[in-house]
Amino acid sequence: MKAAPATIIALLALAGAACTTTEQPRQAAVTATPSPLSAKDTAAIKVGVTRVLRDPASAQFGQFAAVTTSDGTRKACGYVNSKNGFGGYSGMNLFIGSFSGSTFTPTDIGSDETDLRIMRGFCAQAGISI
Repeated sequence: MKAAPATIIALLALAGAACTTTEQPRQAAVTATPSPLSAKDTAAIKVGVTRVLRDPASAQFGQFAAVTTSDGTRKACGYVNSKNGFGGYSGMNLFIGSFSGSTFTPTDIGSDETDLRIMRGFCAQAGISI
């Protein structure tokens, strides 16, 4: 059985179309620059973090650091120590979160050595060295 020339041309055209790629536009890399924290920023971080703690009144804060990314997002990392479910302090735990206007929302708070390593990676990925 012989294929008609038009059928062969159509199949070749389809095969060629399947092999082409469309180049995706490259998205600009998001960069981060250190962002000083005002007294209001620090207060917002403390309110946001204590809101998710088991014993908010026991919160003891350590160092904070923040960045503003090239897309306008402000992110912060810091340390907090608070009482656990047994009533004892758990040690300084690293947190990361972001600002929305003047409100800070933590996205994660580490609770052990493994979490601490992971959280340091998240902070470093956000451009925050702490």
